Amino acid sequence: MDARVEAVRVLADAGNEYDNADQQLKLATLAHEHAWTAALASGWSEKDLRATGVKAPGQSAPKVRKRRTIAPVTTPNTEV
Repeated sequence: MDARVEAVRVLADAGNEYDNADQQLKLATLAHEHAWTAALASGWSEKDLRATGVKAPGQSAPKVRKRRTIAPVTTPNTEV
């Protein structure tokens, strides 16, 4: 019975952490949108802002692509 209670306690803690992180993400997203709008209003162009490396609001991070492995090149044995 104690294992079941502990499992629910851990689940509740994880759920609370998730909710807190989700709220922080929403606040950070809103702050980013406001800062981007303020930068545009102060005379920056979207192109210049993107050149700083900062993503525009709503842009997702680029997906990391896996590197293709290249098969080793084998050369025929020419020694006789």
